[in-house]
Amino acid sequence: MLVRVLTPPAEEPVTLAALRAFARLDETGEDALLARLVAAARMAAETFTGLALVTRTVAIDDAWPVCSTLALPVWPVAVSEVRDVTSTGASTPLGPEQWWVDATGRPAVLTLNARPPGAVSIEVIATAGFGPASATPETLKLAVLSLAAHFYDRRHDDADAGTLPPAARRLLAPWRRARL
Repeated sequence: MLVRVLTPPAEEPVTLAALRAFARLDETGEDALLARLVAAARMAAETFTGLALVTRTVAIDDAWPVCSTLALPVWPVAVSEVRDVTSTGASTPLGPEQWWVDATGRPAVLTLNARPPGAVSIEVIATAGFGPASATPETLKLAVLSLAAHFYDRRHDDADAGTLPPAARRLLAPWRRARL
């Protein structure tokens, strides 16, 4: 399954001013770096939890599901369009009567009524995310701040590259989907 971002988030879940206050930084000379660190921290939090913290538009591409259901890899999510794709790459939108989404649980599940002739894969267009930055839950914002400050403090040290600091893991753990 491939998730492509069609429209990236218009804003980050935390502001540079919030990061400067959290990390006790007074100068604004490193704002470009801090902005990149906030984006990296958001992406790390999203990867760890499987959540989309702020709104963006995504396309989800996958083989046509064998059992006519597809667990969507992002949450929260609102599906706007489902398209079937043939082996030649031609795609056709499915009518709203041909699919429905149960987004009440996590993961959200797309159910398809029937496989159109020639369809080999599916493309789902959706809006993912809690909404604007103001709608992002506070514990997730705090985790992004913690991660961005961690990345800033250790920007010259790659000894713990690829690992989340314990404080951020504790903040993100309740949001991580359990896998059996």
